[in-house]
Amino acid sequence: WSRRMWFDETGLEWVNQSPNIRSLTQAILYPGVCLLEGRIVWVKGGADPPFQMIGAPFFRASELSQYLNGRRVAGVRFVPRRFQPSRGVCAGQECDAVEMLLLDREALNSVTLGVELLAAVNRFYPDEFDVPALNRLLGCEVSATRIMTGEDPRDVVASWEPGLADFRRMREKYLLYQ
Repeated sequence: WSRRMWFDETGLEWVNQSPNIRSLTQAILYPGVCLLEGRIVWVKGGADPPFQMIGAPFFRASELSQYLNGRRVAGVRFVPRRFQPSRGVCAGQECDAVEMLLLDREALNSVTLGVELLAAVNRFYPDEFDVPALNRLLGCEVSATRIMTGEDPRDVVASWEPGLADFRRMREKYLLYQ
């Protein structure tokens, strides 16, 4: 085992991480997609595949997919879908959705994906998004404000890099496995 290995490279049997994370693809997408979890936007439960689609009754999936594909988020592409979740914040409602197709897991930065999703939802549906909930999930009010005011998601993510570099250096001595 080495730190750079993906789970499917270990030869171990997959065990569901939670009732809604039932595949490696869902586990890879989760750290970013979960930033929309529990808001008006649907991300998990009640329809498949959880954490691979976001949707809401007010979405215009074709428009949102086209915009997100134009952002060229590394490792993923976006496809419009339609569904009716059986539970969750949009239970029983017809929803347009955007499905994320994982094309290159090595290229994807899941958190960057999440910030792109947040910014796109805010751009197209600003009155439908729960800003205090975003602050809690993102864990940084400054970044949440930057997203909500329309700053480029790439700039928001890039602003974290100095702190991440410091953290990586500090944690190095505590890693048991390389």
